[in-house]
Order: sequence, then structure tokens, then C-alpha cells
Amino acid sequence: MCKKLLYYNKEGSTITMKIGKYTIACTFKRKKAAKKASEEFKMEEILTVKDCFTAYINDVREKLAAATIKGYENIRDKHLQHIMPMNVKTINDDDIQHAFDEEIEKGYSKKTLKGYWTLLKKVLESHRPDLKTNVILNYEPEFKWDTTNRRMPNENPETDKT
Repeated sequence: MCKKLLYYNKEGSTITMKIGKYTIACTFKRKKAAKKASEEFKMEEILTVKDCFTAYINDVREKLAAATIKGYENIRDKHLQHIMPMNVKTINDDDIQHAFDEEIEKGYSKKTLKGYWTLLKKVLESHRPDLKTNVILNYEPEFKWDTTNRRMPNENPETDKT
């Protein structure tokens, strides 16, 4: 996340804003105008999905086990990478579905994907309550067990007779 810092001079009419590596100084005729500009500056903060994950993890760090936190950090750092750099205010259904399609292609189980989905919903809840999305986890395994004969579908029962 891009750090934003505000500094006021003693009179309160000059604001120095630091955004990441950039510094901007603005001088206003009145203190009230400077304060209004600083409020707008704070409100226009750009949050990425990864920033939201980090904020959520920090919020629940004390309540959950260390292994759970480590799992959440792993999801944030290694999975759903298609959406992590996106602005949380502009993310949509298609972006989320695309990220999950990429995870499906990697071969993760439906249970794993459902866990990712549940965590993502929790993370986005506070930042995008208006986002009502429904990801389709159309996961088809490469093979299915034949439970009646306990054979793989490619096995031929006639050749196994001994």
C-alpha cells in the first residue's frame, strides 16, 4: 500500500503531503480550506485487494491461531494473484471469476477453492459491501473413481482376470 502522510505548518494553512516517494506542498489562504483539502486527500486513498487482505489479517491476528494466519498470508502472497494488485473499489465479478479460473487450472481441489472464496468474501466485506458476487467453482477432477467395482475408469476388467 502506498503510504500517505500529512504535515501541517504552525498556522495550518500549508499542507505537505507525502504519497509514497512523492512530496507535494500546498498552501491555502485559510486554515479551513487546508483542512478540507486534507480530508479529500485522505478519502481518495487507493486500496488494492492485497492491502485489504493485509488489513484483515492484522485485524484477526490476535484472535486466530498462528497457523491460520500463516495460511491467510500464503493465500495473499501466492494465490489469486490476478486480483491482488487491483483497486478494491473497481473490482468486479469478472475479475474475481478470472482469478478463480486461474486457480482451477492449477488443479486445486474444490475444498481449497471454497476456502479461498470464503476468505476473499470476508476480506472484501468491509471495503465493498455492495459487491454481491457469486464465483462458479466449476471444478472437474481429471478422473473419477468407479465406486461399484473399485477400479479406475481406464482399467479394463477383462484384462485383470487371473
